[in-house]
Amino acid sequence: MFEHRAARRSPSRRPENRSPRSFAGVGAGTWMCVAALCAAPFGGSAAYGQSTLPTPTELRAAGLEMAWWAVAAVPAGQDRVQYLTADEDAVYVQTDGNLLTAIDLTTGAKKWVTRIGREGQTATPVGTTAVIDEGPGVEAAPAMVIACIGRSAYALRKDTGEILWTLPLPAAAAAAATIGPTDEGRRLFVPSGGGSVYSFNLETIEDFNLEKRLDEFATGTQLWRFETGAPLVGPVALDGIAAVFANEKGVMYGVEAERRDLLWRFETAGRTTAPIVAADGVAYIASSDRNLYAVDITNGLDRWEFVSQEPVEKTPAIVKGSVFVTPGRGGVARVDRDTGRPIWQAPRTTGFLAQAADRVYVSDNGDNVIALDLKDGRPIGSIRLNRFPLRVQNPLTDRVIVSTNTGIVLCLKAAGTGYPVYYANPDRRPVEPSFAGDEPAGDAPEAAAGDADPTVAE
Repeated sequence: MFEHRAARRSPSRRPENRSPRSFAGVGAGTWMCVAALCAAPFGGSAAYGQSTLPTPTELRAAGLEMAWWAVAAVPAGQDRVQYLTADEDAVYVQTDGNLLTAIDLTTGAKKWVTRIGREGQTATPVGTTAVIDEGPGVEAAPAMVIACIGRSAYALRKDTGEILWTLPLPAAAAAAATIGPTDEGRRLFVPSGGGSVYSFNLETIEDFNLEKRLDEFATGTQLWRFETGAPLVGPVALDGIAAVFANEKGVMYGVEAERRDLLWRFETAGRTTAPIVAADGVAYIASSDRNLYAVDITNGLDRWEFVSQEPVEKTPAIVKGSVFVTPGRGGVARVDRDTGRPIWQAPRTTGFLAQAADRVYVSDNGDNVIALDLKDGRPIGSIRLNRFPLRVQNPLTDRVIVSTNTGIVLCLKAAGTGYPVYYANPDRRPVEPSFAGDEPAGDAPEAAAGDADPTVAE
């Protein structure tokens, strides 16, 4: 089914050398639109939501229990959920009408809802950041959600949904934007469908925005552009001083994040088949040549290669000492993160969902959620969740997060566990845990049923 190959130590090769407004401070006409949105029935009403939920008995068969369920703002008959994403703080539900709902990951309480951009504009999944502390005497930058819609990037406060600024882009984004610190400040990286990566200075964006000149001087916020010659696949990954990205031709680049200097270039023998991911000095790229390559970010040399019968088609999920990959229809495989050696593979499974304690939760081709033994990949339980086709690949915490097309969001946890486990960033785990029961958290079902204001960000 798969094999492991020792690292190929070939040297790296160098290439030749109007923003729509938020709901705060708008005119009467816009408020009429907002009022209509608030009054419109949403697709996932409370009654329908309860009838859709799995029973405790069904959940126990997979070793799961309900952490919470909630209803995102999805106007019935108008929108459907397009993207479902999550980080350590919240679950984000984006509709094809560009309505965005943030739901607290721990409690299931609806945090805010806002419309970004205009209906019909192309959007990418949102990217998020934690609070960035730049040291003593410097005010910490707020945690943000970055939404790229049309040819604009929108920054929202993660806690309130307030739109902080809107940046016109030189080209439409091809994937989620990435924000991170470099040696000289905070930077925004946007991959475009035309094959270029753009870097912007966040401090300059904020300064121009305060002066109300961001629309006029947007080009002055751009630090650099790097052209790859082919459409990009997935977001830019940041690790140390490097920004790493790949195009669809199977070429991955590592560039110095602050100044665009090329550090290395890595070529596969096929086309890139999934967005790359990077962590702890290693970038992972999947290719149609049926290899998953682990590449050292410092020098662009491959540490190991995992070979399967079919190409890996989903972003690898890195959890502690494992890399979970899905080679086509071959099933989810657990691979040793240090060596690339296969540990097990689960046939007929189609995607990693989460790791919880000694279990791994995956989807299969029958829309079931399967519990596998972490040690040997043996199936130990399952639950059918065919009404919840949207599913988060979650390497950050131990939560299984799924949604209906109409915005009923379900968060599951391993039976008997409490507060979420944070794998990638344990230091971000809040001190005071607080949990929702089996009822919808906060006022989510009432708002979804059209009886109350759906917490539109102000």
